Amino acid sequence: SNLDQNRAGILFSLVGSAWHDVFRLCAMNSAVTILIYQLRDRDVVDLAINAKGHTFLLFLVSFLVIERLNISVHQFYAARNDVNVMYSSARRLASKVAAYTRDEAGDKAQQYRNLIMRRLLVLLGSSTYIVQDRALSIAVIEGESVEGHKREHIKKRASVHDGALLNEKDPLLRKKRLRHSVKTLLELKDPMI
Repeated sequence: SNLDQNRAGILFSLVGSAWHDVFRLCAMNSAVTILIYQLRDRDVVDLAINAKGHTFLLFLVSFLVIERLNISVHQFYAARNDVNVMYSSARRLASKVAAYTRDEAGDKAQQYRNLIMRRLLVLLGSSTYIVQDRALSIAVIEGESVEGHKREHIKKRASVHDGALLNEKDPLLRKKRLRHSVKTLLELKDPMI
């Protein structure tokens, strides 16, 4: 079914996963394990670990897994908090725009509200998209522009209604455009003040 294909696609996806970092280690680990098994099976030498070694390794691996999970949960909650602040700020701005233009019923006021709404949605969509894509978020953090960051694996274009990004514009550019849109209220020929 489609859900199973999505799960398999997510599991084996190279984008945003650790496969490219750990695949070499997994292959090497498998090769060493096969070698040790073949040496023991042919009575050349027994390199297997005794029971105490297995107990220690089990303890060590469980500690490392739990610690890594703990780090991931802390990172998730930090990102969740940042996204919460971002959406709260957008909601506050939309409320202020609605309150500021509440007495105006003209076409220009409605166009202004629609412009702010559209730019807010695109800004939120592009920011969320960048947070979801690890390679792109690292590029943005390191100062590369989103448009300059050419990647072959991004070919999809979606609408804001799907919760995705219309295009891959830089959120900083989106922020500038939103700020400019807010300022245009004061520059209208028929001010709504």
